[in-house]
Amino acid sequence: MSIRILATADLHIGRVSSNSERIGSYGATRETWLRLVEWAAEQQVHAVVLSGDLVEHQNSYFEAEGVLGDGLEILNKSEIPVLMVSGNHDFDVLPALLRNRDFTHVHLLGDKGTWEEKTLAIADRDVQFFGWSFPARRISFDPLTDFPADKINPEIPSIGLLHGDYQARESHYAPLSSTGLAATGVDAWVLGHIHKPQTLRDSKPLIFYPGSPHALNPKEDGPHGPFILTIETETPQVHRKKTYFPVRIHHIPLSPVRYERIEVDISAILQQPTDPADTPEGTGEDTHADENDIKAKVVRACRDAAEKHQETSDHLRLLSLDVILTGRIPNIPQVEQWMEKWDVEELVQRTGSIQTVVRKLEHQCTLLVQNLEALSREPSPAGVLARAILDLENKQPSDFLDSLRAKVKNGIDKLNDQPAFSDIRNSADHELLQPESPSMDRLLLSQCHRLLSELLSSNQNPR
Repeated sequence: MSIRILATADLHIGRVSSNSERIGSYGATRETWLRLVEWAAEQQVHAVVLSGDLVEHQNSYFEAEGVLGDGLEILNKSEIPVLMVSGNHDFDVLPALLRNRDFTHVHLLGDKGTWEEKTLAIADRDVQFFGWSFPARRISFDPLTDFPADKINPEIPSIGLLHGDYQARESHYAPLSSTGLAATGVDAWVLGHIHKPQTLRDSKPLIFYPGSPHALNPKEDGPHGPFILTIETETPQVHRKKTYFPVRIHHIPLSPVRYERIEVDISAILQQPTDPADTPEGTGEDTHADENDIKAKVVRACRDAAEKHQETSDHLRLLSLDVILTGRIPNIPQVEQWMEKWDVEELVQRTGSIQTVVRKLEHQCTLLVQNLEALSREPSPAGVLARAILDLENKQPSDFLDSLRAKVKNGIDKLNDQPAFSDIRNSADHELLQPESPSMDRLLLSQCHRLLSELLSSNQNPR
């Protein structure tokens, strides 16, 4: 026999997806909560589990009070039990909201930071649930250190609910260890705190983040929605002297918003390196043909992305795209000049029920040079840039690059420390460059290509 449980976390009722103004109420997490519980009732799942941050914070109390109660009432009428824990955002507001309602089918586990076990009869089979809730906004210790392993009944399935930061020892949001989770003997851990879905361990025990069921910002790209967790109760397995019940998960893409990054290769449009001397001023050479070809390819790529997602989700209403131009091209500054004139925010397409918008357009084009290796041996500024490009692409050590990295890191650190940027740093949507991230070398590579393109172009057109 199988038990089907809907699992999710990090809904953050009270928030609205960035760039979602065009789709009205669909951009609000409260609407996704109602669609989620209606879907659970229609599918007749056996239970719903929520791993923290269901509500954004205390300031969302009044907004959440009505919609949270409405959703829980839908589940109550369908006789679907709900088990949940609070996270760092709703550690105080979620218990307060539940105290105002008399829901006999709703169980907040581990209130005030104490592990709690609850055994429920689900689909004619007992299932154990373990949960621990945040007692404060910041928790710097691992809650698993006092997990009540002695309360586990190995004869029945068990599910753990916990909000925390996996493999992050210095975290202030309940740092969790892989060994700690695996040693508990629980069949499956449903974790909260990380908004992008990810499976950390696929069995014995299953450990996963279902992520937010509603995409909130561009850093949360890809599909979002709850998971169906299926427990096979008739085929327990023994692993390292522990009995486990097999658990499978299946993703349901219910989010009305999706953020994606698409790449558009323009190298075929600007395929051959050109010598400006071959097209002197006044010859009537039309450079607008290439520019319009690139714009047309961007439009087609956006439409193709929407059509692909229309086939996989009936719930998607907004597709927000970051478009990246790629390819080896002969003149990077020329493409950048074209891009400066394009108002990509005006590009809005409708494909069925999906509106597609472009959040930003950038390029990661590299310079088309006939013999970069030969150029890198020249004792010239162009030669220095060519050598830097080759070292970056081949991940070779370089004193020159080390000095550049140090200068960039110093500049970024000063920028990030500016009081004027404090609101941006604290925003969930901020994209400040981190000095130690892989984006450092991508930035250096992009700038080296750009400078080399300008340098070679100026050498061909001396003033």
